[in-house]
Amino acid sequence: MDSGKDVSDVHGSSTPANNKLIGLIIILMMIAVAGISFYGYKNVCLKTESVLLMDELKRVSTKANLDEGQLQLLQKWQKKVLLGVPGSSKVYSYILHYYKRTPPTVARQIANTIVETSDKYKVGIGLITAIIEQESAFNPYALSKKNARGLMQVRHSVWGTELELENQYQLHEITTGIESGVKVIKIYLKETKGDISEALYLYVGKDKKYVREVLTRIGKFEVFYKGVVDAENTEIH
Repeated sequence: MDSGKDVSDVHGSSTPANNKLIGLIIILMMIAVAGISFYGYKNVCLKTESVLLMDELKRVSTKANLDEGQLQLLQKWQKKVLLGVPGSSKVYSYILHYYKRTPPTVARQIANTIVETSDKYKVGIGLITAIIEQESAFNPYALSKKNARGLMQVRHSVWGTELELENQYQLHEITTGIESGVKVIKIYLKETKGDISEALYLYVGKDKKYVREVLTRIGKFEVFYKGVVDAENTEIH
């Protein structure tokens, strides 16, 4: 989730005119995201259209007379929302390929968070993605009969204090939900000295079938991931 801090708050208050222009920029970004997500990379015409939208964003940003701090923050946001964090495109493609009903903007945020959290806690992208797929099918609002919540189905009654969660509903936030689950699996990976199967066994509450299913999903993700990478690296003659 974002910090909730408005772009105009970086260096004091903005004028009403600036606020209107920033609002226009955000609308243009939403149009770009919707277009890119709906047609994907296969549509060459849409790629050209997306480039034009990015140029328009730059033009409007310049016209808004934003100060340096505001402009840097906005440019960083543009890049993350429209293009994703480095390495997230494969996860994003995987989610939309197998779970087509997932809103593209949600898939993008999940993919971004998986990659960022993987790097932060040194837990594999494939493992995180597989657990999320098994636990919630990439639905941030998933809720189990045992009151496990969110993308990685963490139970607030068990982990709330240790993870310093204010309330159980935070687990439905994409960033909090993923980071909480990754912290838990990281604890079990340390306990089992890096044994993924044993860590998963403890994560789910000792269910061997669950372990097999998650490991299968890891394999499925790695095959898909490799296929996307190979396709990107293939030269067309």
